[in-house]
Amino acid sequence: MTKPERALHNFVKAVVTTALSNARHELYSTVNEGFIQPELEARNQRGETLKSEDIWVFQIMLYGDERPPEIRFNQEVKADMIGHSKPHHNREPGKVSQQEIETLDVEDLAKFVTRENEVGVSNLVGFCHRGDWHVGALELNRFILRSLAVIANAAGLRTCQADGCGFTFANKGKKIYCSLACGDKQRKKNYRRIRKMNG
Repeated sequence: MTKPERALHNFVKAVVTTALSNARHELYSTVNEGFIQPELEARNQRGETLKSEDIWVFQIMLYGDERPPEIRFNQEVKADMIGHSKPHHNREPGKVSQQEIETLDVEDLAKFVTRENEVGVSNLVGFCHRGDWHVGALELNRFILRSLAVIANAAGLRTCQADGCGFTFANKGKKIYCSLACGDKQRKKNYRRIRKMNG
């Protein structure tokens, strides 16, 4: 990503994150209606007996066009709680316990971060603390990159579709990669992903 693109990325991310922070209640309502409740219904149809009041932390992984969102509840959540006064609030890396949530000093919580193998995946974490739901800052990442792609297309440009590139180039024909190297790299990555899915 070029320096101007990085600056634009950071600006858009800051504006959107601030707007979401000022609308936490509406954000939770949207997330609850669009993700949590449908996931609970689907799980109960599969034979699980999970209710809204059983959930004390959730994590929504947003993969964009790669695959459908993944909704994680309670022990399924893979994240660390980073504090202001100490590096981690959770004792076991990548796992958050209900007791740790209940005894958490919310004012001392800086943020939730995903594990290293999921860095860059857009996600949202929320937790219930003493009866109140707190929704963390939305880690936008690829979500914002897709927004930049919309801006680029409107300007007659195109954003490279190779994972991790994001370089903007002149929109000519049906070209989706900025270079042969990016195209080859992404096609190999897609091939490996398909092979892994097929066992």
